[in-house]
Amino acid sequence: MTIPRWSPAAAFAAFVLLPVCAAAQAAVTVEPVLQELDQLHPMPDQSFPVHGVTLRRDAGVFTLTEGRVWPLSPVNGRIIGAVYVGTGRFQFAPPNAMERQQLHQYLSADQIDSPIKRVVFLFADGTLDSLRRGVAMTQQDPGGAGDLVSRAIDFFKIGDNKTFDPVFLGTVLNGRDDGTFNALIDREGGEDLLFGLDPNELEGVGLAVHSRAVNGGNDPESVNQFARTDGVVPRPIGPSETRAVEVDRYVMDVKLPSSLDGGVTFSASGTLTLRVPEGRSGPWIPFALYGELDVDSVLWAGTSVPFYKNHLGYVLWVRATGELHQTDHPTFTLGYHGSLIDRYGDWFYLKESIAWYPVPLEGRAKAAFDITYHTPVGYPIASTGQRTDSSLAGRMVTTRWVHEAPMRNASFNIGRFQSYDISAEGSPPISLLWSEVGHRALTRDGGFQMQSHVKELITDEMATAMRFYTHVYGPPEEGRFYVTESPGGEGLAFPGMVDLSWITFQQTDRKGADQIFRAHEVAHQWWGISVDFATYHDQWLSEGLADFSGMWYMQTRRGNQEDYFDALRRYRNDILLYRDQMGATSLGGRVATSKLPQLYQYAVYEKGAWTMHMLRTLLLQLSNMNEDRFTGAMQEFYTTHRGGRASTNDLRLVMESHAGADLRWFFDEWIDGTGIPTYTWAWHAEDAGGGQTRVKIRVKQTDAPDSFQMYVPVTVELQDGRMLRTRIHVTGPVTTTELPLLPADVKSVKFNDLEGVLADVKTEGW
Repeated sequence: MTIPRWSPAAAFAAFVLLPVCAAAQAAVTVEPVLQELDQLHPMPDQSFPVHGVTLRRDAGVFTLTEGRVWPLSPVNGRIIGAVYVGTGRFQFAPPNAMERQQLHQYLSADQIDSPIKRVVFLFADGTLDSLRRGVAMTQQDPGGAGDLVSRAIDFFKIGDNKTFDPVFLGTVLNGRDDGTFNALIDREGGEDLLFGLDPNELEGVGLAVHSRAVNGGNDPESVNQFARTDGVVPRPIGPSETRAVEVDRYVMDVKLPSSLDGGVTFSASGTLTLRVPEGRSGPWIPFALYGELDVDSVLWAGTSVPFYKNHLGYVLWVRATGELHQTDHPTFTLGYHGSLIDRYGDWFYLKESIAWYPVPLEGRAKAAFDITYHTPVGYPIASTGQRTDSSLAGRMVTTRWVHEAPMRNASFNIGRFQSYDISAEGSPPISLLWSEVGHRALTRDGGFQMQSHVKELITDEMATAMRFYTHVYGPPEEGRFYVTESPGGEGLAFPGMVDLSWITFQQTDRKGADQIFRAHEVAHQWWGISVDFATYHDQWLSEGLADFSGMWYMQTRRGNQEDYFDALRRYRNDILLYRDQMGATSLGGRVATSKLPQLYQYAVYEKGAWTMHMLRTLLLQLSNMNEDRFTGAMQEFYTTHRGGRASTNDLRLVMESHAGADLRWFFDEWIDGTGIPTYTWAWHAEDAGGGQTRVKIRVKQTDAPDSFQMYVPVTVELQDGRMLRTRIHVTGPVTTTELPLLPADVKSVKFNDLEGVLADVKTEGW
């Protein structure tokens, strides 16, 4: 149920910055550097005493009261670290409520002021000189300090195969002196902490701990990450986390011949045209590439160059023939192969849908694609891009797919499919690739129930969703649409293409969950593909908006309000269950923890969808139930940012324009905040004379800050059948309000009608 993207955080669940000190040349090959890192140790003959030294690195302050420092052995020809043993303190204070809450979730404190006994420093600034201060070096055994150094290096190794974090390793390989600072802190009576300061990142201050997951080992888990607070303006090397290169164009040749077991094997070659976004890069350039793919050769502008990829590791290192600068647009070509595709009956499954080709580490820069596939006869393929050519030679089909407009990522799906094409008014042409034989086997052997006319049902659903979103948002970017089947349980969206789980072809949930699922993936053509999110803080604009769009479509298609509200209530139950552990929606992927990975689904998808529903309700004209203000805002938001990236603030400004009111408070509460109120309410009616009735409503608000406010819809039904809809402003511990005098006796009062606020609602007597 997502647009896949690759990033160091997603692939490694890591938070690591990078060290280096003193100028050095780039490494010639990778393996010797890895060996030096693995053998990093204190140097007994270069130790020196430390008395009363304070190292202040933005929000982190190290006070080294009395102890000793051992520089660490050189890596790639220079010293990149030191270990301190003695007494001291570490102080750390996050700058805002959201980050303080994150710290509290992990360490039960809003800030850190902790005794320390040992620290490993890894740096690319003047740390070693600050520690030494001209003190003479003497011989002294480091004792057990070497074990802490090994722990520190282990902290920089990510995943089951213990691959070095690419940002850390890239600085070591390239010999950078960029002012970065890291410290692994061995606290008295507490767990290890990793503090980092990266002057090249927009959010360059961070804190990490060991993974909380079962068998998480030493993998780091991000606790805090924020922009510098010391007034120093970061100088990003690139527009995001890339630090290296982006790709202008891919020209790929992909071979998928039949295997002996009826599946297909995979090999490919690719030529990448690169650009350096800003500053300089290299010569060592990292790319993401699926772990089970092995590289055979790399040619840089026609010259064979060194490369490195650990088998099962996700990072390919390529050494350019020299350092790269912003004016450079080099090309390199690689050949590779490996186990990419599994077979499940008549379905094939890409084990990696994004990094099946080399992807820059940030993972969201756009590129043009020209991909040629060679596939067996009887194995139809769908791909991103426009099919420009097709030919048959023997038992192999060659097709070429081109997407000249830059897009975030390319993918394909192949299988023993049947093809079904439709052209529906108001929708791009749609091609469905599905396996009727596979479904009949599931029905026969597995006891599953297959829907009748499933190919017509799915394509009609896709076309109808396309028409609906075109009506409420605007036209999609892609002129053709492919729908394919996948044996997994999730859905994936790419430009002009979606993969749907086989389950949604088999049977449909009567409450509309399957319609939401299918329409969610279609909605990504608008949210996530046509309009991408600006930063990870805005990721809910992709997933939350797609989820809301799926529910909105289901409500409109079915004409059934109750199924729509039931879907919201299911989401509300998830959110309320974890509201005490769940961080802000604007944390994006960081909201998930290794212990509670489902928090990402609840905070970004489900609370994001709820946020859009609340905006829809807030902009609704209750007198006539007209939605023009909300629909107009969504059309303007989509049209303005189509083809680019949008932030939460961009959405706020558009919504304010159409609401005619300041909505900063709303986004502060629901996107950057974590309060989800409990409303305990009561009402009372009394005769006001003259045939009129006076209604009073009292609301007690808990589980949210006193400043928390919302405009809650209230519907009053009169005895004569007439309905009055209004909103009451609820804020503070207790709100008491009196409605305008009503012209008849009251039959009922409904508080929080239309599920207007994400809240736990309870009733009590007056």
